Amino acid sequence: MKVIKKVFKYLAYSLLSILVLFSIYTVIATKVFKQDYVKILGHTYFVVASGSMSGTIELNDIIVVKLNDSYEKDDIITFKKDDSYITHRVVRVEEEKVITRGDTNNLEDDPVSKKDVVGRVVFVISMFNLLKLAILVVFIVIIVIVANFDKIFNKYIVKDKKKVKAKNKTPLEFTQKIKIDKNSGIPLIDGQNDDVEVLELDDEKEFLNLVLKMLKIKNKGLKLTKEGSLKLKYVYELTTIIMLDPVELNNCLKNTPFDELYNYDFEDISFTKNIQDKLYEMPLYIYLKLLSYSLLYDENEFFDAVFKVLKYRIKIDRDQKFIKDTKKLTEVLSLIEKIIINVGHEEDFELRGIREKVKINKAIRNIKLEETKNLKLHETSTLITITKEMVQKHEEKIQVKSKPNCPHCGGKIPNPTFKRCPHCGGEIK
Repeated sequence: MKVIKKVFKYLAYSLLSILVLFSIYTVIATKVFKQDYVKILGHTYFVVASGSMSGTIELNDIIVVKLNDSYEKDDIITFKKDDSYITHRVVRVEEEKVITRGDTNNLEDDPVSKKDVVGRVVFVISMFNLLKLAILVVFIVIIVIVANFDKIFNKYIVKDKKKVKAKNKTPLEFTQKIKIDKNSGIPLIDGQNDDVEVLELDDEKEFLNLVLKMLKIKNKGLKLTKEGSLKLKYVYELTTIIMLDPVELNNCLKNTPFDELYNYDFEDISFTKNIQDKLYEMPLYIYLKLLSYSLLYDENEFFDAVFKVLKYRIKIDRDQKFIKDTKKLTEVLSLIEKIIINVGHEEDFELRGIREKVKINKAIRNIKLEETKNLKLHETSTLITITKEMVQKHEEKIQVKSKPNCPHCGGKIPNPTFKRCPHCGGEIK
């Protein structure tokens, strides 16, 4: 729908511009340079002032004439007679003369010299058809207005107070549109300069787009720092725990791999009261997406503000409706994976390692709960110790695989699949 509206908008602007330029050119040609008619790409136009060609060309119709064109019997031509221009049908063509007659006339016109012929009529713009088209357009506009009466009334007559409040409280002027890459889900750096109306924030998608516009305007481009990459992997682990092992959620929230920030002003980071109020109404996946996008734009204060609200929502979620709403968390995981791969420096197997770690920790806890009932204490401890050793080996494998070193020069190998070192060229087995 937005594309169609944009196409119609540009077509209307283009048509209006052409009409304005055309009118200006006509006035200059006829009034300033005293030409009898304008010449545009080998054509001109006239407005019919009589009904002598009624049935084919009516009074006040606009005719388009091709200049100095060849013509023959039954063609309609425009020629000059005295100080007037006449448009009649050709009856016959003689050597240096043309005999014409109006379709409603009984008598032929006086012979016309070929030198006085302006050209042949190639197109007729009927004023009656234009009137019918205008009536049709008005009728369609009326139907659209009736169908959208409530929206139009609220927008232009009532002027919804919520929208005015949002517009006054938002410290930024939204003058760019955010674009999301369809394949990766990552905001594109280049935006369009069309004016964007401040949203009413009635649904999740509009709220997310609004915040993305704010982050985009404040930052010149996309970047993911090392600290941002660490936090992003934490968000990935947090999302995975909520999906697979929510019992460990509190531990995950307490043991963050980063220090939380406190010395910042909500208004300065665009985390306005309007945004805060709406954020409390949003589902879980919106929080996780906002955390991911804020790191993509290197907005650590905004990340921290959203993270604090998220922890509060989880804390007061006594019936666990908030964290049980996991219907779109797979979108969050997919988004983080693509950000890490496209913008970050980590490989996707590190994220797979996070998933495996969550699954193993869950398995350890389940084994402990189940086997404690049937096994002796030392047997249970032995089993847990063995399982923990498996987890440690898995983590060491990920760490070694993610940062291999050249056996010759000791340099880091960016990809474990390389067969030769990019620094010294030595062979890697």
